[in-house]
Amino acid sequence: MATLQRKRRGRSIGYPWLNLLFLALLVAVLAWLVVMSRSGLPDFATVFSLEMCGLTHSCVSQVGNLHKQDAGALMLQSIYLDYLFIALYGALFVVALLKVSVRLPPARARFTRALIVPVVFACVCDLIENFLLTAMILEGSARLGLLMTLFSSIKFVILIAVAAWWAAMTFRSWVAASTPA
Repeated sequence: MATLQRKRRGRSIGYPWLNLLFLALLVAVLAWLVVMSRSGLPDFATVFSLEMCGLTHSCVSQVGNLHKQDAGALMLQSIYLDYLFIALYGALFVVALLKVSVRLPPARARFTRALIVPVVFACVCDLIENFLLTAMILEGSARLGLLMTLFSSIKFVILIAVAAWWAAMTFRSWVAASTPA
């Protein structure tokens, strides 16, 4: 991706728009998390335990509790809003990977840019997971719980691995930039 970098005095630097886009997306994701935490919608722990109910075979009781507490509508609203969050965090991951890739040696830069594909796959897994969770809540049954948990687990594993790679490469690029040539 030669269009993402340019040479200046022998060093590759990222275009300023990439830094601005990264900052804007980071602020948007953080603002989204703050707004959602204060909205009265189910919190992250509630949503996460429902996403993982297939592992503990507790989907029937969790869906039943949602309906008993009339929280099903709030959970659905949270899921519908999550579709926007998927686009935000997906874009943030893509821009973060592109941003760090311009500061890496060619082989690591290619690998880092290639990680965009698993990030997109994780976003698709999140979309499928949300669809299955919505169906589970609307049906009031837990028959889709294990499948939903599978897609949720795939999403989390991919995003955690990519975030760890990004953090390591960001740290590496900072160390390389501070080391005299």
